[in-house]
Amino acid sequence: MEAEIIQTVVSLAGVAAAIAALMMSRTRRFRRKLARHRLWRLRELPEGRYARIVGRAHPVGEPLIAPMTGRRCVYYEVKVEGKGVAPSPGKMSVIAAETRAIPFLLNDGTGRAHVVPDGADVLVDFDARSDFSPQPLVVTPDHMAFYARHGKTVLGGIYGTELRYREAVIEVEDMITILGAGVREPDPDPAPGTAGPRTRMRFATTPQHPLLLTDDWSPDEKPHRP
Repeated sequence: MEAEIIQTVVSLAGVAAAIAALMMSRTRRFRRKLARHRLWRLRELPEGRYARIVGRAHPVGEPLIAPMTGRRCVYYEVKVEGKGVAPSPGKMSVIAAETRAIPFLLNDGTGRAHVVPDGADVLVDFDARSDFSPQPLVVTPDHMAFYARHGKTVLGGIYGTELRYREAVIEVEDMITILGAGVREPDPDPAPGTAGPRTRMRFATTPQHPLLLTDDWSPDEKPHRP
């Protein structure tokens, strides 16, 4: 019995190490992509230039509500895992997972851009998580609504007596980095006192210029000036 416990612990540790290595590798790839393109200010960015922009995210309309923490956001990714009694007692399995994103405005202090995140490659830190806990301590009405969307019923030990979650979000007004090529579009809500053509950049993923979004950014780098 003791040998089986040790083997299980070693196996879980190996899985955790593999996941950590995979995430680190993905973070490095993201950073290499970002480093190949200069940081620009929106007011100086030429149309069609594949570039980095750093700014704060604001929803277009009502924000999303993150299922596990209730945070107001424009993007979230949630994974809920359980230690089940069946079919594999004591082993971890994914009970439900969900990713959602909505269009948002990015404000860098010099202008605003309309960002359409459909199909974007997103790297955001899982900054909210729980340890395995008995169901009564972790399941709330909001959690149950999340499970219901996935056709799951977790009460009564159907999927397990212990649950944990991981959640990553881009919260309203979070500072983020995007990498994309913008095109000009009319601005339906320009800032007061805006002079000249009332337009804004629009960023969306294309085959030539995939859109990247991340909360991994450097506050010390100065934007490029043409």
